[in-house]
Amino acid sequence: MADKNSCNKAYDEGYNRGKEGGMLDDFVHNVKDIVPGPNGKEGDSYDAGYNDGANDRGNDDNPNYNGGTSEDKGNCFVTTACILSKGLPDNCKELNTLRLFRDKYVLNLHNGHELNLEYKIIGPKLVTAINNNSDSQNIYDHIYNEIVELVDLIDKNENENAFNRYCSLLDNLTGKFGISRYN
Repeated sequence: MADKNSCNKAYDEGYNRGKEGGMLDDFVHNVKDIVPGPNGKEGDSYDAGYNDGANDRGNDDNPNYNGGTSEDKGNCFVTTACILSKGLPDNCKELNTLRLFRDKYVLNLHNGHELNLEYKIIGPKLVTAINNNSDSQNIYDHIYNEIVELVDLIDKNENENAFNRYCSLLDNLTGKFGISRYN
């Protein structure tokens, strides 16, 4: 069974390879059924890191960019709800849909980059608070159920409704755990 340190190490390795890689590396990474890689939770962490690194490739000079470490990205409560709570892979429909929604809808809002940066700040705080709660599994189950409903709205092209619902989920979680959204 994978421990948190081995998953963090796998994430960091994947992130660095994704960030430094190119089109051929992306192709090889995406045909992992042909080219064996890490399996289990370490494999999911590596894949999450690689995908985040590949997405961040070339963004170093972007003033709205705040990525590059597992602390920023490895503590995403949405990813935790899907991967760790439900045992889904990093490339599951839910995460892929939400990533595309972030990239194509949220980041194109007038304050989209600021909202994304805010998420990167409060995401790790939420993961810590949820993990320290004796009812963490039920909380992650609730988040996952909300994610499924968000994905359904996005699939129906009800983007504004999905965004408002996500903001409501975030408000409820930050309120429940006493985390300020505007630090």
